Amino acid sequence: MADSKFNRQFFIHLMIPVVVGFIIWFFPWRPEEVPVEGWQMLAIFIATIVAIILKPLPMGAVALIGLTVTILVGPLSTETALDAFSGTSVWLIVLAFFLI
Repeated sequence: MADSKFNRQFFIHLMIPVVVGFIIWFFPWRPEEVPVEGWQMLAIFIATIVAIILKPLPMGAVALIGLTVTILVGPLSTETALDAFSGTSVWLIVLAFFLI
């Protein structure tokens, strides 16, 4: 019985970010100043933040899923999406998380 409750809670925590992302993605009143790719990135970003807060999966897995969705759906190219990982400050932050 407890296993069923865990699966239901996991499924709910997994679906809430997806629903939030879809709502923002297909929101009909996008400001005209914001390009479509920017609006799509906003939807993916907000959905990723909601998933990090709800913790259906570990933060690293959620971040990789967000990165993968960004590349597969197409707001950013693979080179642009992975370009942020080439900076040394990003790796400094990652190391700080590992040390905590």
